[in-house]
Amino acid sequence: MFTYKLNEKEKHALANLLITLAASDGDFQEEEREIIVTYASSLGSDVSADKSSRSIKEICSDFSSYQSRIIALQKLMELSVSDDFFHENEIKLIMEISKNMGLTEEILVEVEQWARNYMHICKQGKDMLTQLS
Repeated sequence: MFTYKLNEKEKHALANLLITLAASDGDFQEEEREIIVTYASSLGSDVSADKSSRSIKEICSDFSSYQSRIIALQKLMELSVSDDFFHENEIKLIMEISKNMGLTEEILVEVEQWARNYMHICKQGKDMLTQLS
């Protein structure tokens, strides 16, 4: 949603985190693929995982502001709730990312609700468009 506010380094760090999160539950769903492909197209380039095997802590350090960390967390939450199932491995990874970004559990809960509301509205729109076809 607000990823246009990220700088190039932050955009690619987010791409790495999205790919890592999508793989964390061992089940790459169509909804997750759609979010990553849409994000990749917004970058104007292919998105692939960073082959340098940087740690989560190192990737999180690429986010230079509180605003960029919230934007990244929202996008990650959007991905994690997109299949209507918040897998245990996804929860652990989101918590690790949030901690490494210096974000509180209260912020984490607030951003999760924001992502759930956003995904619900998107689903309503898709359903409406499908009915009109």
